[in-house]
Amino acid sequence: MILTPTPIVIHTPLPSPLVTVIIDPQNPYVFEDLTERVLAVAWSPDGKILAGGSDHTIQLWQTSDGKPIRTFESGTFSLAWSPDGQIISGGSSTLQLWRVSDGKLLFSLGGHSDIITAISWSPKGDIIASSGWDNDKTVKLWRVSDGTLIQTLMGHTKGIYDMVWSPDGQLLASLSKDGDIRLWGARDGNLNRTLVHTVNGSGTVFALAWSPDGQILASRSTREIRLWNINSGSLLRDLPVGASKCIQGMAWGLDSQFIAISNDATIQILKVDDGSVSRVLSGHKDCVTALDWSPDGKFIATGSWDTTVRLWQIQ
Repeated sequence: MILTPTPIVIHTPLPSPLVTVIIDPQNPYVFEDLTERVLAVAWSPDGKILAGGSDHTIQLWQTSDGKPIRTFESGTFSLAWSPDGQIISGGSSTLQLWRVSDGKLLFSLGGHSDIITAISWSPKGDIIASSGWDNDKTVKLWRVSDGTLIQTLMGHTKGIYDMVWSPDGQLLASLSKDGDIRLWGARDGNLNRTLVHTVNGSGTVFALAWSPDGQILASRSTREIRLWNINSGSLLRDLPVGASKCIQGMAWGLDSQFIAISNDATIQILKVDDGSVSRVLSGHKDCVTALDWSPDGKFIATGSWDTTVRLWQIQ
């Protein structure tokens, strides 16, 4: 058992209001089943299951008591749930889809010529998208019902860092090491618009996240978060965040007023309107490489190179 049936709640000395960390009294971490660096975390749509991915395994836990549910022997850099919560997808060299109820591997989809960097389901759940690194540079769209490759989106000149479907399912955004953010028509694959997030000096753009209302796309670099108006393609504002060596994680709050980001071994929750830091979550011992806001907005799950996954209660 990772958590006791009645977990101890410890209040950490953070800026008001306090953020509570639910932990096992025998261990300072929420989940310790993973023995490798954590590269991805993802809540199930109903919030009852948390998935964590590492270099060689994917672990599922019940969020109510921390009980491990299932382990899949596959490394992954990205995790994504089907909208109905019945399938979890991951994989590093091939895109793999497992049925959660019995652990059956439904599909193992090969086609990328490099590691898979990001996975995203269409809101309807009928198509799943995957993106590839330097030797691939593509986004592939797969039909979930039979695993057929529908289309390959090409245009990036370097590996793709991140890729995510818009909440309304109309656009697919991809972010590449070439500095371009490409917005693709999700159903026809046509390039809708290209946004350029230029970073002065040695900075790099790593992560994308749509606001829950689908009106704003955030792109995260080593120096700032840029907020883009999707209807016009214009830059709304920059939110300075300071240099950080670990910047993979970024997630919006449900009300679109806050955005959570990783910053080395901490997590910062920023106000979207002015970029001010509302809260800082401290406790990880190494880079925080993944984070995900729970569907009800009450918790944030984080994964780190320190081989742990933590749950932070923020409401």
